[in-house]
Amino acid sequence: MTSARNHQLFFNQPTFYHLTSRCVRRAFLCGKDKFTGKCYDHRKTWLERRLFELSKWFYIDFYGYAILSNHYHLIVQTRPDLILKARDEQIALRWCRVFPQRDADEDQRVQALCQNKAKLNILRQRLGDISWLMRCLNEGLARAANKEDRCNGRFWQGRFHSQVLLDEAAVVTCMAYVDLNPMRAGIATTPESSEFTSIHYRIYNHVLSEPLKPISPSMVGTSYLPLNLSFAEYRGLVEETSKLHASTQIKKIPDPVMQILDRLEIQSVTYSRVMNRFSRLFYRAIGCVESLEEFSTALGQHWVKGRRAAAMLFR
Repeated sequence: MTSARNHQLFFNQPTFYHLTSRCVRRAFLCGKDKFTGKCYDHRKTWLERRLFELSKWFYIDFYGYAILSNHYHLIVQTRPDLILKARDEQIALRWCRVFPQRDADEDQRVQALCQNKAKLNILRQRLGDISWLMRCLNEGLARAANKEDRCNGRFWQGRFHSQVLLDEAAVVTCMAYVDLNPMRAGIATTPESSEFTSIHYRIYNHVLSEPLKPISPSMVGTSYLPLNLSFAEYRGLVEETSKLHASTQIKKIPDPVMQILDRLEIQSVTYSRVMNRFSRLFYRAIGCVESLEEFSTALGQHWVKGRRAAAMLFR
């Protein structure tokens, strides 16, 4: 049974999430339609551009994404700490940039919003809300796709799915799982060739990583980034994991990757097997057994899906 979104997304501190949204129709509306032969890959560009645009204005940090033929994944971190520090003018300006009005003067809109404190408090909350982020991301693509197809109706399959990432190991493994999606689907063979993914973007935009946040905390000097590894280490982890998936034989994990797994307290024996169906083994949250138990207690529940998988993957 599903739960109300406000029961799942209740954290008041910076929190990582894995978000997924899927198309409702049978046709591959962001890829090549197997039935008509028509290619819709240009819609992946639409989605990526909109994602990058929204990253400028929402108080939500983006760490990973993968856009496939009929669904996409995001790894984000909410930043309520930044929202509390933001001035009223910043909140009003960001909202006007998210929802621009063609015939309205932006400065006048900002001033009007700043004078309405009740409205501004609502907007402050929305700019840090992943539900509003997904609404702004999905609605625009649905309208553009329906206009192109000359049809009406749903484009996305219900509401998006969210999973809380409770610890560093969960964040890193989920990021790798997301970046490996095109390789698992057989539409790419290496991270360098896996277009419309965060690993592809980071490889070719390693000097200026915006709109994606740097992986290493030393690069930005903030205590809110728990990922204690460099991009080179992360790239090596993704590359070697892709080789493990592609091989039909049992392969030894290279020593540099073993060191990363040991540092994150990830069990190397079951790592490759669990990563093949990573997100399906968990439901509302991903993390070690202890983290899952704390999460279920916070929700007032006695059980949460994923404890068996967590015991297999995390130490």
